[in-house]
This record gives sequence, structure tokens and C-alpha cells, in this order.
Amino acid sequence: MKQRIFIMFLLAFLLAVACLPKYRVKADEALVITKQPEDVVVSYPDGASFSVEVSDPDAVDSYHWYMMDKEGQVFDLEGQSAATDTLIIPSTQRDNGTLEFYCVITDKNGNEIESEHGHLDMDNTEDSKPVFYVGEYALEPGDSIDLAKVELPDGTPLGSGTVSFAENATDLEIADLDFDNSRVMAGLITAPNVGLGLVYDAPEPEYNVTFVGENRIMNTYYDFDYNLGGIPFDFYIVGDNEKPLVNLIGDGTLTIINGANALRIIGDLMIDIDITVQQTRELYADGLVAENMMIAPGHKLDLEVFGTAIRASGNLYVKDSEVQIKAHAPHISMGMAAKNIVQGDNSMNLEHATIDIHAATDPEVSPHVGTLSGFFSFGDFMVSDNSQLSFDIDVKEGEELYVSNVMGICAANGSLDDSSISIKIDTPLIFNAFGVYTDEYFTLVNCDMDVDVHTNGGAYGIAPEGDFGAEKSTVNVDVSAYTDYGDIGCYGIMCQNAAFLLTDPAHTVTSHAENGIAIGCNLNDINDDEVVYEEGYEAQNFFFRDPSTACISPKDNTINLGNVPQDEGEERYYIHVETIYDKNDTTKPATDVAFGYRDPAEDPEGSSEEASEPEESSKEESSEEENSSEEQNGADTQKAGVPQWVWPVALAAGIALIVVIVKLIMKGKKKQ
Repeated sequence: MKQRIFIMFLLAFLLAVACLPKYRVKADEALVITKQPEDVVVSYPDGASFSVEVSDPDAVDSYHWYMMDKEGQVFDLEGQSAATDTLIIPSTQRDNGTLEFYCVITDKNGNEIESEHGHLDMDNTEDSKPVFYVGEYALEPGDSIDLAKVELPDGTPLGSGTVSFAENATDLEIADLDFDNSRVMAGLITAPNVGLGLVYDAPEPEYNVTFVGENRIMNTYYDFDYNLGGIPFDFYIVGDNEKPLVNLIGDGTLTIINGANALRIIGDLMIDIDITVQQTRELYADGLVAENMMIAPGHKLDLEVFGTAIRASGNLYVKDSEVQIKAHAPHISMGMAAKNIVQGDNSMNLEHATIDIHAATDPEVSPHVGTLSGFFSFGDFMVSDNSQLSFDIDVKEGEELYVSNVMGICAANGSLDDSSISIKIDTPLIFNAFGVYTDEYFTLVNCDMDVDVHTNGGAYGIAPEGDFGAEKSTVNVDVSAYTDYGDIGCYGIMCQNAAFLLTDPAHTVTSHAENGIAIGCNLNDINDDEVVYEEGYEAQNFFFRDPSTACISPKDNTINLGNVPQDEGEERYYIHVETIYDKNDTTKPATDVAFGYRDPAEDPEGSSEEASEPEESSKEESSEEENSSEEQNGADTQKAGVPQWVWPVALAAGIALIVVIVKLIMKGKKKQ
């Protein structure tokens, strides 16, 4: 019995011992820091390290390093070495001032102790040397880095591929790079660059970056207190106002995944490689940003962004290249700012270019007010040589309006030649949508253009503030509104003056505005006289394909199509009318208008030239001429403002009056 009790007691004792912690810090034996972080002075861009030592390392549960900047703001470092007893900072960046680093140590009982602050200073803050960063690692001219040979605290390599910075300080080579910036040592806050980037003070006028093989930069390191997401590829000027040219060249490709700006050049940019931008997180993120930007011939850009895909602060040039854009519109900008997907602040010059934009919005995610534009330019907007543009925007269901305006093309002026343009806007939750809006003129030469705008209210197809011209082109406009906003209606084509030169049966201009105005112009002066269309204006080579459409210039009319003077000495054919109205209801503007080409050699009698100097005739003769012209030309040639039923009624009344007069005369004779 005693032996059994002893065995049970022994088992209980062993079980209790097994349940005790392996290491235990007694209350009177708390951790003590035996070595504090020391102050360090380095030469930019050299790195530094800070370390701590404690009395009982086995009792430590965690190390956690913090940084305090020169303004006293404290940042939580989350890199790999920031969780060890030695904080490693691979390189420094200039003009940071004095930085302070300290460590908070937690034991296995949850007790915390804080180290003293170690100070980091630089002895060459005025040095203007160029430095190219690969994440936290600094390359000076003549240096190179093989990412596979850089071992991190966990024993794994930094990545793969090589980056070389030439001794001339202007040429770089990036070969077979695979870099994920989540694999940093100290953390994003201490990293001079989250991806790849050059920092310089006195830049050279031109830099060449050669890409070899397939290159990939992955940005997965986010810290919202410090940086929304970083810039994976960056050329950044510290203090000089000079803006260099950066050439991206070579036979390789570049893929950038995530980033507040995927690629940003503080200067001019020439892209002579294929670039892919992908966004895997729903954060505000732009694509390619530069001063002046040129996309060289023969390349493809495939850009997915939660922001502006391409922005040139100056001019944008795209030649013989293809650009595919998927834009998640709710994040295109912050607050009240405009939201533009392709933007050239001064001008866009597109030659043999293909740009395809698909934008999708979800108002429940991030509703803002402002303007969303597919193509935006403060200066001229030009397209030539068989370029193809398309802009397609969808809006998901939601309770709040996303923006107050959507525009396919928004520019100061537009001149599009030999191009194909498709603009589709279907936004049931948005009011005021424009297929095309320009501050001044908008012209098409040898173009095919389709504009479909269907929005909550206020739908505009082509609406320049100045003149609109279509020469040797085919234009189709269709607009409608989901709801009636009263004065905010539907307008197919609205401008100051309209000039159409149609020289082939294939050339047509059609406009449909559901419950609105198919075509109209906003003239300052209105003709006070009632002038029949053929009497006052010439239109030799076009006709109205829709027989229900007519043109006149009634007095005090407010729906106008502008007077465009004919060029002296040139055989040009314009629309020279002030009103397009529905013959079936002369009080309403036409909602469907279709213009087509007519061969002058086949012009029937009663054309505009013959009717420009009408002879005096009876009302009956005038009515017969008008009916004949209407049958052959498909246009209403009646007297301005006089409905068709007036002439038969007037004729019958005249006959009746003659009969009455004859009877009175006969009656008088009988009395005599």
C-alpha cells in the first residue's frame, strides 16, 4: 500500500514539473539590458546597425524595434531584423536629420523593458552623389547587386537577378529580376525605396535603363501611417529643378505589381519595352507617371490600375503601340479631384496607336464627386494615321452617385484623322455624361466614330463649346437618359457651328437623342426673317436620309444649327441651317437626324442652287414645287413656319370664296 502511494505521489510530482514553463523569470530576477544601442555616424548612403544585449536571452519572448524621426514621430518597424536583437539598416538616405532607434523587449511573462535610444547621423549630408536603390540596398556608380547572394536573417535570399549601376552614373542594367519588397530587413519606413529607384541632386540630362529578360517587382509592403503603398520604380529628384530624360530600353520586359505609383519619373520618360502593371489590392494606385512621356513603336502596355493609368504632366506621345487599360474607377483619385484614366496635361499625340480603356465603378466602395474622363488633355487632343480609341465604362448598382460627370474625351481642342473611335458610357447612377467635350473645336477627317451615352440624366453625345466638323467620315451618335431631370435633357450633337463634308455614299452622320435634340447649335445671333432652307443656304452634296426631318430658319427660334460660311474658291459642302425640326410636329426639334451623301450629277430639279433665287409665283405653283422637291430630295421645302395642311385648306377656302363671290354676283344680276 505504501509503495502504491509513493508511486502515485511520484507521478503527480513529475506531472507538475512537466507542466512548469521551461524557463521562468523570478519576480526578483527581471530582465536587465546589459548593452544599450550605441550612437552611429555614417557617410551617405552607408548603412548602420543597432543592437541590445540582456541578462538572460533565454527568457526573452520578443524584440521589437522603433524609430523616431527628427520631428519626434515614432514608427513601428516591421522588417525581419526589427524582430531580432540586432536591427540592420542596409543603407541610409540623405537629409533625414538625426534618427533615433530603440528596442522594446518582452519576456515570457509579458513584462516589457525599453532600451535607450541610439542616434543615427550622417557626416556628409551635402553630398550630391547619385544613388540607385534596390529596396534598402544602395548602389553607387560602379556597383552591382546579385539578389540571390543577399541572405536575409531567416536564411533565405533577397530575390533573384542582378542590378548594375555603371561608373558613368547614367546607365543601368536590370537582368532577370524578381524582387518582392516585403522581404526587407529593417522595414518600409527605413527603406529609401520600396522598389527600384534612383535618387539624385544634380542629374545628368539623360539616363538609360536596359532591361534584359523578364523582370518583376512585387510591392506587398504597406504601411498606411507612412506610405500608402510606395513606388516600385522611381527616378526622384532631391532638389534640382532640371528634369532629365529617362529611357527604358532593351529586349526585356517589366512587370510591376501594386504601388501608389507603379512607375514614376520626375522628368521625361521614353518607354521602349513592354510593360505590365497589375493591382492585386483595392488601394488607390496609379500606373505610369512622368513629365513628358513617349511610348515608342512596336510595344504593348497592359495596365490594371486603381487610379490613373497614364499621366504626363506635359505631353503624351503614343506611336505604333498598343495600350490595354483596365481601370477600377472608384479609386482613380482622392476627394473632389478629377479622375482621368489617360491624361496629357498639355496635349496628346497619337499616331498608329491602339488604346483600349475599360473602366468599372462600384459606388458603394468609394463614392466621390468630380469628373471621370477616359482621355483627358488641357491642350490639343490629336489622333492620326489609323489610330483606334475605345472607352467603355460600366457602373454597378449602388445607392450613391460615384461622380457628377463622365466624359469619354475631354480636351481643349480635338482633331482626329484617319481613326476609329468608340465611346460607350452606360451609367444609370450618374448624371451629365459626355461622349466628347472640348473647350473649343472638335473635328473628324476620314474617321469612323460611334458614341453611345446612356446615363441618369443629361446625356450629351458630341458637345464641343466651339465648332464641330466631320469630313469624309461616318458618325453615329445615340444618347438617352434613364430619368427625366427637367432642364437636363438629351443632346446628340451640340456645338456653335457644324460643317459636314460628305463626298461618298458611305459617309453618313446620324444622331439619335431619345426625347431630346438630335442636333443643334448655340448661336448668339438668330435670324429674324423666315427664310426657306433652299432660299437662304447651300447644301449641294448632302441630304436628309430621314424623310421626317426638315430644315428652316424660323423667327425667334432657340434650337439652332450654325451658319458656316462656304470657303471661297473651294468646293465644300456644309450644313447651312439654323433649325432642324420634326415635320410631323413643327413645334419640336428632331430627335432622329441622318445626313447622307448625294451626287451633284444626280441632283433632281429644285435643288438648293435653283431655289436660291426663287421667282414670284402663285401659292399653288409654290406648293407644287415644294411637293416635287420633297418627293425627290426627302427634305421639306415648304415656306418657313407654314404647316403642310395650310395650303390645301387655303386652296379649298379660296375655291369656296370664289363660289360665294360668283353666287353673289349672279344674285345681283337677277335683282337687276
